[in-house]
Amino acid sequence: MDLITGMTMFTRGMHYLPDGASTIGWLGKAIFLVVGIFWLVMLVHCLRRKFKVSMDKLAWMLVLVFLPAIGAFVYLFDILKPKK
Repeated sequence: MDLITGMTMFTRGMHYLPDGASTIGWLGKAIFLVVGIFWLVMLVHCLRRKFKVSMDKLAWMLVLVFLPAIGAFVYLFDILKPKK
C-alpha cells in the first residue's frame, strides 16, 4: 500500500478493499449513512439557529465537528428537547 497517497485501491481497481472494509455489510453501511445524514441535519440546524450568546454557536460547532455522532445526539437532546 502506498502510505503517502493511499492510492492502492485505485491502482489495483475498485474491487480491492483493505481487510475489514468489506466485512461491514449492507446493514452497517446503512447505519453509517443514516447517522451521517442525521449529523449533517444537526450541523445545518446549528448553523442556522440564533443563540442567545454567540460563543454557544462556536462551542456547539466544535462539538459537532470533533465528536460527530455523539455530538449530534447530545445536541439533539440538549438543544431541541422541550424546555419545562
